[in-house]
Amino acid sequence: MGNVRYVCLSDLHFGEDHSLFSNLSAAGSKVDYSKPSPVMVQFVTCLRAILPNKGGLEKRTLILNGDILELAFCEMNYGATIFRQFIELMMRGGMEPLFDEIIFIPGNHDHHLWEIARETQYLEFLNRHTPKKTLPRPWHTTSLFLEDEKHRIKAHLLTEVSRDYLKNRPIWIAYPNLALLNKDKSKCVVVHHGHFTENIYWLMSKIKEELFGLPLPEDVWNIEEENYAWIDFFWSALGRSGEAGRGLETIYAKLLKPETLEATTEKAADLIARFYDSKIVKALDYFNIVNCILNHLVKKHWQTERSSVDEELSKEAELYLRRYLEIPLRRHLKNRLDREYPETKNLPEEKPHTPYSEKHPETTFVYGHTHKPFCDSIKFGHYEKPVHVYNTGGWVVDTLNPEPCHGGAIVLIDDNLETVLLKVYNESTNQEKCLVEIDCATDEVHHQNQLFYQIKTLVEKTRSSWEDLSTKIAGAVTIRRERLMVNVEDPS
Repeated sequence: MGNVRYVCLSDLHFGEDHSLFSNLSAAGSKVDYSKPSPVMVQFVTCLRAILPNKGGLEKRTLILNGDILELAFCEMNYGATIFRQFIELMMRGGMEPLFDEIIFIPGNHDHHLWEIARETQYLEFLNRHTPKKTLPRPWHTTSLFLEDEKHRIKAHLLTEVSRDYLKNRPIWIAYPNLALLNKDKSKCVVVHHGHFTENIYWLMSKIKEELFGLPLPEDVWNIEEENYAWIDFFWSALGRSGEAGRGLETIYAKLLKPETLEATTEKAADLIARFYDSKIVKALDYFNIVNCILNHLVKKHWQTERSSVDEELSKEAELYLRRYLEIPLRRHLKNRLDREYPETKNLPEEKPHTPYSEKHPETTFVYGHTHKPFCDSIKFGHYEKPVHVYNTGGWVVDTLNPEPCHGGAIVLIDDNLETVLLKVYNESTNQEKCLVEIDCATDEVHHQNQLFYQIKTLVEKTRSSWEDLSTKIAGAVTIRRERLMVNVEDPS
């Protein structure tokens, strides 16, 4: 094997001024959307260096694993413009296209693209079928495997803005999980953006649990069904709501610092208290009530894995990762894979603690979202074997100080689903030093992973290109951190 079949990227945040792929020349300047950033151009150059040819592969697939467009903090047209620049660099005429197929898995910051796709899918379904008395419910997930093109859904916006470079090939959408299976069905890779491995994206389910004593959902469909409106509103729509929405980014920046967090919640509480002030509530200390509620919500549900900077996977993050893999993801996998293994169809009905069948494949889980790249082999409950976990990190500066755990990576997967993590950069005080690393999660210290040695050799041969990328990233990180500091300190 050895030839790269799948390339997985996440958290590019196209359109966001703190993204390393935005063309921002100085902290006080505006993003220049007319041309790609130096980091983007050099990144694609390096990507071409490790994808020289497809060998015997029929096609190569790019998996864009969420938060590709920034829809929380900028207008859709800006993110789409940078996306088109990215696709042009990878697929442009005069050079061989890097990919034959592109699959997009929405995250929280571009969740609205899933809403566009699923609503269009529903309209197309109604157009093809004669409705019965009762219409079917719209779908909240796609098929786990996308092997059947007639049941695939097109990522309409991404396809349309890139059509000049795609040669009439659509960009497909999968949500919230995409699974890959090798030919002998011995290995399975599941790709998920990662937002459902954090508590805040279960907020409506958690409120339901706390207020009404109802259990948390155990299927991916129900998780999305209960929480999609909240995710779409706050993380994919609110920031695009004119002048009011543009203030959201400033609020987000202030949440990065404890003293500004406290001042922000107090200001919000005061505004709410004055807005609802009336004779009925004047007898109450309305400000303190609202302030307590806001602080409870922020401190209990808002703090994300990105804010835990001392380790690649905090204990709390591992707890929620376990919740997602051991219950909804395992159920999603088992229900779908039982069809791939006919001999399992007559097994007794699944019990809560039934182990993942030995007939099912060795599992790898790829996600992003936390902006902290790492790989590890972790034993999860109900899985027969350890799950190989890979995180692709992120390409946006969202902390006030350099955090060594934060950085960006690429996950590379061959036709047999051997998987490699290529860490492109980690934040450090010596950012210009080339820190490109190749790693994999298997316990056997890479000796059985042919892809590992192939990528390692290619990176060494093109070391100067990667060093150039490191230099460009170092400058971009510095500019964006200066810009972030201004937003935090701004008293408005």
